Amino acid sequence: MCGIFFCVENSLPDSNDPCPFRLKKQVEECLRRRGPDGRCNLTRAIPSCHSTSQSHVMHMHGHTLQLQGPLTLQPMVDSQGNMLMWNGEIFAGEIKVRNGENDGLTLLSRLGSCRSDDDVPLLMSKVKGPWSLIYWRVWEEVPADGLYMLQFAKESFSLIDIRFDLFPWRQCRSVPPPPDSGGDIAQSGSEGDIPTDTRVHRRETLPPLVEPLNRDISIGCHITEEELACAAAQLIDVLGEAVQRRVTNVPMRKPHFSTEGDGIQERCSHRDPASVAVLFSGGIDSMVLAALSDRFIPADQPIDLLNVAFEKRQKAPQKKKKKKKGPVAPPQTEDSDRYLVPDRVTGRSGLKELQSLNPERVWNMVEINVTVGELKAARQDRIGDLVYPLTSVLDDSIGCALWFASRGQGVIYHPGSDEEGPPHTSRAKVLLSGLGADEQLAGYARHRVHFNKDGWPGLLSQLEMELGRISSRNMGRDDRIISDHSREARFPYLDEDVVSYLNSLPVHLKADLSLPRGEGEKRLLRVAARKIGLTDSTTLPKRAIQFGSRIAKLENAVQKGSDVCDRLLLDQTG
Repeated sequence: MCGIFFCVENSLPDSNDPCPFRLKKQVEECLRRRGPDGRCNLTRAIPSCHSTSQSHVMHMHGHTLQLQGPLTLQPMVDSQGNMLMWNGEIFAGEIKVRNGENDGLTLLSRLGSCRSDDDVPLLMSKVKGPWSLIYWRVWEEVPADGLYMLQFAKESFSLIDIRFDLFPWRQCRSVPPPPDSGGDIAQSGSEGDIPTDTRVHRRETLPPLVEPLNRDISIGCHITEEELACAAAQLIDVLGEAVQRRVTNVPMRKPHFSTEGDGIQERCSHRDPASVAVLFSGGIDSMVLAALSDRFIPADQPIDLLNVAFEKRQKAPQKKKKKKKGPVAPPQTEDSDRYLVPDRVTGRSGLKELQSLNPERVWNMVEINVTVGELKAARQDRIGDLVYPLTSVLDDSIGCALWFASRGQGVIYHPGSDEEGPPHTSRAKVLLSGLGADEQLAGYARHRVHFNKDGWPGLLSQLEMELGRISSRNMGRDDRIISDHSREARFPYLDEDVVSYLNSLPVHLKADLSLPRGEGEKRLLRVAARKIGLTDSTTLPKRAIQFGSRIAKLENAVQKGSDVCDRLLLDQTG
């Protein structure tokens, strides 16, 4: 994802500097890491409606990560003066982007053809793919509740009137009911540069992005093998299309690309670079994504499999015991002892499966080993700010594991070799994540708890709640973390067509939690995985990244995931 920034400030008429605004170095650094391929900024005055009132200036800063079409700097300006800063992808929907075209320019053209303010959110509601944007004439973003339109009114004598129009997604339960004051939320304040009179107006609902969840369990919970096989084949088709949209025509990163600090640095392994990488544990979610990617990525391009492990905690030294007679066990090497975590074991096993599936493909399994010292330094310098405003132990563990994994700096694993492989840093611009599979297919242990307690209705309610909050609970955090390494996170399991298909199925066709672990959860996905040629990985039970990488046991193993993480608290002294 790109880095985009928008600000409005008072214009100081007595200042000698026509542009007193200066972007803070920390903010500019964050934007640059998200968009390293090109940058541009634009400053424009906002005319005052009264000659004696204070004028204002807007600032737009765009940092681009080029992924579609020619490199296009932001903000983009059309012939009418409308300006767009685009942070997203158009994978499908009403707006068609042809191969070789820049999706931002295509979108700007379509936005310019909108005849009214209401046409803008209606057009954006038909885009399939993740996005946020800043569009001058109006400014919009996409929270979980819907689309907000921000307008600067020109009727005010001494204030800039800011009006927010909310277009909630239909059937969105998180939108609060309008207040008793007729639907407007009025707030006035004078903090900051611009005193405002802000009104929020609830507007008409937009069409839903996905099909509603099928809650029907009246047809019974027994399904035939034929029904399951048919549903799995359809899942392969729709998920395959989602993967194809996310891995085709991805541009290669320029050679010798590097960023300062902890960004991507070229570490040559004398291999051709991959354009796509997969967050890889060897579990069924990442294995399916890797196997489907193999169908659509050109055969001569490698695929990077990023596998992260945190060093095991050193046990306290024990008192020396008298030596016993007999053979002495050979000492373990540092790597096999300190970094042989569960995800490393399943990752190496999964690599063998993929090599059997396509021996001609170059599969780069990048083993990323993280020491305690590296973890603490990165958390203080980068990760704490990126995880914020989330503060739980769980968010700390997942955020740290994702940050090191998506950095992609490690060594290449060679099966059957005892020697450490060559150093390697992934140059992939696109990183596939398996987020969304567990939330839709009942992959977590808590799903069994709800099923055992409240049956199918309890499981359905839990799945509906988790999918509804995934944008604010998971995706924002993961996007900030992964984008910090100038990569774009893409989530095939959360493609609108995939979600709609899974929502259309009865829950007992997706999972059967009366069956054992490794079989009942994500049952439909396991059947689909076997259909595309996967074997041992189809029976692995779910293991979350914080446990599979062993970060959860590295620093404070007694804390609960929901506890506030004191390690994430920002340093208030600096």
